[in-house]
This record gives sequence, C-alpha cells and structure tokens, in this order.
Amino acid sequence: MILALLFALTLLVMLLPLLPALHEWIRPSDVVPLQIDERDALDPPFLANSFAARIDDALRQNASHLGDSVLVRFVAPHSTAALPLMEQEIAARRSERLWHITGDATLPVHMGFYAEVASSAMLTTAEQGVYRALWAAGTLQLTARTTVLRWAHGLKVRVAEGCQLAGRLTAQEWLGVAPGVKFKLLHAPLIQFADRLPRPARQAEQCSAITSWPSHVQWDAIVGRGIA
Repeated sequence: MILALLFALTLLVMLLPLLPALHEWIRPSDVVPLQIDERDALDPPFLANSFAARIDDALRQNASHLGDSVLVRFVAPHSTAALPLMEQEIAARRSERLWHITGDATLPVHMGFYAEVASSAMLTTAEQGVYRALWAAGTLQLTARTTVLRWAHGLKVRVAEGCQLAGRLTAQEWLGVAPGVKFKLLHAPLIQFADRLPRPARQAEQCSAITSWPSHVQWDAIVGRGIA
C-alpha cells in the first residue's frame, strides 16, 4: 500500500509541470496560425528598406522619436568627428538612442549601440563593437570582430574577419566577407568570400565584364560564383 502511494505521488510530481502542455494539446488556444509578412519572408532587405522609409519620414517631420527610441541627428564634419554622447552613455559604454549621421562616420570604440545607427554616406564600425542594427546609404564597413544583433545594410558592405552577424546582412550592390565570419543570412547581387577583399567597384567591373554564362552554368549570388 505504501509503495503504491509513493508511486502515485512520484507520478503526480512528474506530471505537474506537464499539465499546461497537456491542456494546450487537448484544447489549443492558438486557433489562428502565426502570420508571417510575405514581403519580409521573400525580400531579405525588407527590414532595412522599411527602416529607411520610416527614418526619412521622421526626419522630414523633425520628429524627436522613432517608435520608442530617441532620434539623434548629427552632422559629421569629417569621418572621425566624435558623436555627442551623453555622460551616462559614456559611463555605461552603451547608447540606446537612435542615431542618424549626415556624412561619413566612424563609430567610437568601447561603445555598444542598442538602437539603430544610420549614415547618409559611409559608416565604419569600431573593432569589437556591438550594434543592434546598421544602415548606410554608402559603404558599410564592419571592422574585425564586430557583432550585429539584428540586421545591417549598405550600398556596398565589407565584413572583416571574426564578425558575428546574428541576423541578416544585405547590400544593394556588393558584399565581401573575410574569413572567420559567423552569419545567418547574406543577400546581395554579388557576394564574395576571400582572404583579401578587392575594392567593391573593381569587383563590380569584373562581374559586369561577364556578359553571358554557358548554358549549363547559373550564377549563384549567395556563394558568389557560377554553379554548374
């Protein structure tokens, strides 16, 4: 009798954590499938393009926020100009404000940016920097061991060695990736993996010189080469 009681108590203790799952299995509460935006699923640069449209609207309206993020406008007199960081941001080594930089910009070292950073021209990260999302109208340069948490986009994108790209990385024209880069999704008309990356313009010229492929070969933009 005692053994049966102990067995029943043990079984009850084991089943208690499973009761919510059993209830959901018997009577599902999610009667509607999760909706996935078709544009996002089929268009890898969708997030970047949507962000660009939203920030353009915010700038035109002289808005102080974009969503829940404070929007900071900064005109860079030159690429190494210091961003007007607040003292608490410098002390914490993190900024949660959204930055829009007019002109070329090189982001400061020892700072994490946990809202989007956008540049109207070239944008260069700091080595070992951590960023939520990056957008550049010109070239985006991810220096060594840069971490991107969500997405990054540029006209041309150069990825140095050891970068970690947790989300998607897209480019309008050219994307170059050095060794040791961890990524989930890359998308561009031309993607090149190489120990030493050529200048994007030069690579684009080499590609444009190829006017046709043999009938049994197709160009694969993901791996950046012809596939037989």
